[in-house]
Amino acid sequence: MVMCAVAAVSKTFMTFGSYTGVHNMNPFLKILHDPHRTRPILTVTNHTSTADDPLLWGALPWNCYKTPTKTIRYALGAQELCYPNKPVGHFFRFGQIVPIIRGNGIYQPAIDKSINLLRSGRWVHIFPEGKINQTPDLIRLKWGVGRILMEYGGPTIQDGGLPMDEVEMPIVIPIYHLGMEDILRLNEDNSSPVFPKLGMPLTIVFGEPIEFGSLMQEYKDGKTNEVETRIKMTERVFEALEELRVAALRLQKEQAARAEEDRIRKGRWWWIQPAGWGWWRSPDIELFPKHRDTAVKIEEL
Repeated sequence: MVMCAVAAVSKTFMTFGSYTGVHNMNPFLKILHDPHRTRPILTVTNHTSTADDPLLWGALPWNCYKTPTKTIRYALGAQELCYPNKPVGHFFRFGQIVPIIRGNGIYQPAIDKSINLLRSGRWVHIFPEGKINQTPDLIRLKWGVGRILMEYGGPTIQDGGLPMDEVEMPIVIPIYHLGMEDILRLNEDNSSPVFPKLGMPLTIVFGEPIEFGSLMQEYKDGKTNEVETRIKMTERVFEALEELRVAALRLQKEQAARAEEDRIRKGRWWWIQPAGWGWWRSPDIELFPKHRDTAVKIEEL
């Protein structure tokens, strides 16, 4: 109930409150809805505002909310923001938000919970930057994502478990977005504004699954230890997000040009599209019903 209500609000804002471009999401949806998929999904994104999580998933089509155990994410959220009291905490609990204590490092219950959720086949979403970052560049990622990947398969070999090369890794999907930092620009005291800014462009780019096979092979061959492998995995996630950041900047320029055309043609409330969703797309792309997505190859950008 909470998930559907939040999705409805997010979709309404993306339709009537912003000029949104969603790119390369169809491959992600195919993975998400694949009935033969045996591996869990871990999505990673940059973190630019307190509205990142609900708005991102407002881009998903409604059929994702029919089977929430498989197609709705669990996400990590700051405990002091999401669980300040019992009523608010219940809301976020029903919204599948796992409380994480910022500054407590990578060995804490929230990371343990994320690993267990992945082991049970769930979809987990994290913000590896660890805090809101409204600068143009990514900041160093926290090593929690590396720990999640390394320990997903069970106890490490040092603790009597399987070596990681014998365990399938989660499907790790990077996502990068631009514009949410303008929709909810932090105040001077770093507090979040109550009301979002309307009519701002929003660009969301989904990447391809990140490959960790070579890193696991090095670990298997004894060339790296567990800590080194965890660090390298985190670096690989950073590289994937950085690649998407560059792609998102280029796509945003193209989207901005179309937005300017609409502004001149329509005048006031120019960002609201007559199709009812307001998402820019190329006219020759076959789309999901009730969904707008531009299929792009990141490597060609």
